[in-house]
Amino acid sequence: MLEHRIILLFLILEVILAPFAATRADTWRLEENQNWDLIASDEQAKFLTEISEVQKTVDEGKTKAASRKFDEIKKNYTDFSGPELNLFIKAELLLSKNKLTKAARSYDKLLTKYPEGLMKDLAVVREYEIGMTYLKGRKKIVLGFIPMAGDEQGIGILEKM
Repeated sequence: MLEHRIILLFLILEVILAPFAATRADTWRLEENQNWDLIASDEQAKFLTEISEVQKTVDEGKTKAASRKFDEIKKNYTDFSGPELNLFIKAELLLSKNKLTKAARSYDKLLTKYPEGLMKDLAVVREYEIGMTYLKGRKKIVLGFIPMAGDEQGIGILEKM
């Protein structure tokens, strides 16, 4: 039964996320170190590129460094600053602290309040990552010290998407 629900979730996510893969025509450049670099042509693309760079820091669990970078982004891109970005930053910092459930709730709140916002695609991808982390065996701590299987938590997060 659980396997069928997981397969169904994967199919649903594939349908949901497929349009996001081809929504923008970006220009990329191959750097000397063989990494691809996005060449942003407008302010919004530059902003999103900066956010994706900070997300690498978040993935490494460097909360203080990510917080400093987010502050810098808010200062440099005032047109995009506001409550939506603040919710996204809150969720990212929770994620960097490895507080997955709280981060998922923050991303969900962002998607509820700003369903067509600029940070929507990034939040959907992060929720997917969190849900998959639980499905891959991450334990959920109950009552502060009891580890339990996180499958239901992961399925719940993915079903909300």
